[in-house]
Amino acid sequence: MEKTVSMAASVKDPLSPSRSITVPPSPTAAPAETAQDMDMSLGKVPPKADRLKDSEGQNILKLCGESDWQPRFLCITSEFLVIAHPGKDEISDKIPLHEVSGSDRLVGHGDDVIAIIISTMENGYNGGRQYIFQMETEEIFNDWDSFIELQAAICYKLHHKKISY
Repeated sequence: MEKTVSMAASVKDPLSPSRSITVPPSPTAAPAETAQDMDMSLGKVPPKADRLKDSEGQNILKLCGESDWQPRFLCITSEFLVIAHPGKDEISDKIPLHEVSGSDRLVGHGDDVIAIIISTMENGYNGGRQYIFQMETEEIFNDWDSFIELQAAICYKLHHKKISY
């Protein structure tokens, strides 16, 4: 692993050009970090006790690119829609529920596709991204759609109540 070390520097004294001054490295200067040094993790999937809803036992697929559907685990906490790869402990993405600007049904991606589009606020954590998840049945779709809309509305009100005081 490479580390960059700050070293003392020798500079000319502006008051006496014939003399040099040794400047020690700044005590607050942190060494340069490599990508391996930085924690890029979004954290662990919340324990069952912290989940309001999850997709355990359901076959949920996320649209990645134009037509690549990949399996995902979803769970909703009091603040986030959490996205992870099935069977993994690490969160791959998350959506603050107070930043959900809407959820709709995907239309025009094949008659047999039952999918939800979750839109996020332009200036929020996810920068206006849309997330598309395919559900196995109409019942599962309706359940997730109504639950996300309800939790998003609650979180939006609570969030704006907090920042207005």
